[in-house]
Amino acid sequence: MAVGGTLIQKKRIAKRAGYFQIILAIIGFIEVLRRFFGEEKLPDFSTMILVSIFALVANGVCLYVLQQSKNKEDAHIKASMIFTSNDVIINLGVIVA
Repeated sequence: MAVGGTLIQKKRIAKRAGYFQIILAIIGFIEVLRRFFGEEKLPDFSTMILVSIFALVANGVCLYVLQQSKNKEDAHIKASMIFTSNDVIINLGVIVA
C-alpha cells in the first residue's frame, strides 16, 4: 500500500503497521498466558521447530533483500525491516524453546 505513495501516506501506513504489530504482540502474550495457566494439550514440538526453521530461512532471505534496498530510508522499508527482524527473533525463540 505504501509503495508509490506520498511521504505522508508512507508514514501513516508505517504507523498503522506498527500499531498492528503491537496488537499482534499483545494477542500473542495473552495466548502464552492462557496456555501457561490453562489445561491444554501441548502442541507437537517437532512440527513447530520444523516450521520455525523454514520461516527463519524465509525471513532471513527477506531481511537480506530489504537491507540491499536502495530506499532504506523509506518508512515502509524501515517498517518491513522491523517486522522481519521481529519474525527472525521469534523464529529463533521458538527453535530454542
